[in-house]
Amino acid sequence: MKPFTVVEPYTAKNGTQCYISLLVSWYDEPQKFLVAEYHARLHFCGYVIVKSKRLFNKLCRLYSANDLNSLACHGGVTYCESFYDKGNAIGFDCCHGEDNLDKCNKDYVKEQLELLSESLDTFKDNL
Repeated sequence: MKPFTVVEPYTAKNGTQCYISLLVSWYDEPQKFLVAEYHARLHFCGYVIVKSKRLFNKLCRLYSANDLNSLACHGGVTYCESFYDKGNAIGFDCCHGEDNLDKCNKDYVKEQLELLSESLDTFKDNL
C-alpha cells in the first residue's frame, strides 16, 4: 500500500500559511519499532509555506548541505520541496525513535509550526 496523508491548513500567529499532515506510512517489511502484525506508522508532520522563491532556494541549498540548524522545529527540518499545489515548503516530521501520537499530537505540531515560522522570520531578517 502507498502512504497517504490527511492535510489541514493552519495559520501561524505571524500570518504565515502552514499545513499539518497526518501521514500513514505502510511498510512491506515489519520495522524493528513496530509490533510484527502491524505494518503502518501514523505520525504528524508540519509544513511552512515559503512564498519567496529566492528564500526557498537558499533554504533548500542549506537543507541539502545539512546546514539548517538555525531553524527551530521538532527534530530539525526534514522537508524542503513543493508541497502539493500549496507552494514551496519546508517542514518537519514527528516520526523519530521515541515519537508517538500522545507526545507529538496536533497541538504540539502547531506549537512547532509557530517556532519554525518565527525562526524563519529571523532567518529572513539575517539574509
